[in-house]
Amino acid sequence: MKRQSRESAFTIVELMVVIAIIALLMGIMMPAMSSVMQNARAAKSMSNLRQWGIGTMTYANINRETLPWEGLKNANEIGTNFQETSWWANAIPPFVGEPPYQELAAMATSMGVDVPVPSNSQSIFVDPGAELSINAPWKVNSPQTGEQLQFFFCYVPNAQLNNTREEQIKQRLLDSGMGNNQASALASFQSNMRLHMISDPARTVIMLEMRTVDSEIPTNDPFRGKQLSRHRADWKRFAARHFKGGHMLFADGRVELKTNREVTRPRDEQGFIIPPDANGNWPSDTD
Repeated sequence: MKRQSRESAFTIVELMVVIAIIALLMGIMMPAMSSVMQNARAAKSMSNLRQWGIGTMTYANINRETLPWEGLKNANEIGTNFQETSWWANAIPPFVGEPPYQELAAMATSMGVDVPVPSNSQSIFVDPGAELSINAPWKVNSPQTGEQLQFFFCYVPNAQLNNTREEQIKQRLLDSGMGNNQASALASFQSNMRLHMISDPARTVIMLEMRTVDSEIPTNDPFRGKQLSRHRADWKRFAARHFKGGHMLFADGRVELKTNREVTRPRDEQGFIIPPDANGNWPSDTD
């Protein structure tokens, strides 16, 4: 007499148990995977800023300790910056194997594509953790050719680094009878900092991560809404995309992660928080 074979099969209950186990495992793994990716993006961004540091110091070493030119301040003047070989975005990249930004922008224009942005590039200009706002990459017209140029920066020089020196030079030019606009432009070109002028390299920021979208900081933050189409910045535009903060490159060559709050709310000698709208020769105290 033949024994009747019994085919094994999942019951509905067994299938539901398997699905529940998979869902539970996914729930456990997803936060861990997200954390790993977040750490990887932050590590890559820190590495990028270290490359900027290497390039900056190499440039300074062969230029009598002079740091690259920060560029004319206002966004509508960036077109002029593109033409200057001493502008930081043109001067530093070749020392770390990257093309000057002027070349990147010209290539993007000729090919009808975007300059390096988070979605299309591994360039040292791009922070993998950055987001692209609806109007970015930003656009400006070249004063020489009239053609439209693009730019998008995640890492920028400290805009406060040479303020005192620039103001002193401008005042001397004004005193000599020069007009305000001409004095401002010339003072900008002549005020490049030299490394020996930095009295405390361990506390002086050379470059920093800049915000790329408003949503990096809370809606009630006093600095939310600041124009982000910039090529240099200070605490008002400091990033908050990596663990609620961003990276800073100091004059001694090290790179550190700082929270946005500790940078924009520094404390005085008594330990009291300095008002967020305070001005001054930043950053003297960001600890």
